[in-house]
Amino acid sequence: MDRTYAGSFGRLRVLRQDFLSEEFIIGLMDKTTDEVIQSLSTTTYREDLDALSAFSSGTKLIEMAINRHLIKKNRQAMQAPPPAARKFLETYFSKWDIENIKTIISAKFLGYELKETEDFIMSFRDVPSGIFGGRMSREEFRALMNLGSVEAVVENISRMPFGLRAMQAMDQYRKTNDVSFIFTSMDNFYLSDVMSSLKFYNGDEGAVRRYFREQIDLKNILFVLKAREFNLSVDLIKAHFVSGGTIPDDALEEISRQENIAEATKKASELIIQQQVRQFSSLVDFEIAARRAIYQRSIDYISYSALSLNSIFAFILTSEMEREALRATVLGISLGVPRERLLSIVANNSRSG
Repeated sequence: MDRTYAGSFGRLRVLRQDFLSEEFIIGLMDKTTDEVIQSLSTTTYREDLDALSAFSSGTKLIEMAINRHLIKKNRQAMQAPPPAARKFLETYFSKWDIENIKTIISAKFLGYELKETEDFIMSFRDVPSGIFGGRMSREEFRALMNLGSVEAVVENISRMPFGLRAMQAMDQYRKTNDVSFIFTSMDNFYLSDVMSSLKFYNGDEGAVRRYFREQIDLKNILFVLKAREFNLSVDLIKAHFVSGGTIPDDALEEISRQENIAEATKKASELIIQQQVRQFSSLVDFEIAARRAIYQRSIDYISYSALSLNSIFAFILTSEMEREALRATVLGISLGVPRERLLSIVANNSRSG
């Protein structure tokens, strides 16, 4: 055991007691929005709700509180590692910069105005869709929000490594008028960057590396399924596979060769979800189930690894799972989503400390 992690492990172990249980989150499904706020006020979310109640109310207040709570968890995690491991966490949290930039690009593409509060980028639907948790400052995001077009945003971020990769996708964007090429280029860079930054500090962080290899697998599978949905040849898409995953190219090509999208999704489920295979009504449903499965098994095998970066990263993943489960529940309540549907999304997607 690396003794430099012992203190941080103890602190995070205490903080893990604050995570909400699955039973608590499922219990929120039968409540009104006001009742959800009351219930969350009996937990560590109370400080977040109190701090933001002057700015918002209802579902928007809960969403902002959920994001704010995750920011606090991320900061606690950043205080935990020894200096040699900090670079990896900084790279990992840059994913929030990329997600916020995607929100900005989407708004510019659709011609909507963006809003911003003290801590969060607000989407054009007034949903708190991002957190300030990466390397970019609030001032940098504010400058991006004031730009007038997709091209201007991408040109501005081209000074950053992932922005330079986005710039390389601009020709495809101009030809197709499809911003997904820009998003994919940034995502691919991020996965490569985070894998490169994951240097073995103590020699036993393989469990964390496995998590990112499975994220690469999911990205490649989703790319294949979307191509299959549009009957694109596997030869046209294989050059776009991200390297570093656990699933070989021939297995990905096998998904593409299935008779229809339903069979392709079933084959993909066997590879990535690794649980009882069921029919999915859409690729969105498949993606939710796949991400949930990766989260669950990753936290299991990372949590029981040696005290190292693993214990810190398990804390981060548990925080993210709780955020996703709460957001799905709260948005589902506001949209009138049936309880059974919410259960299929949230059940086993949160975990008690």
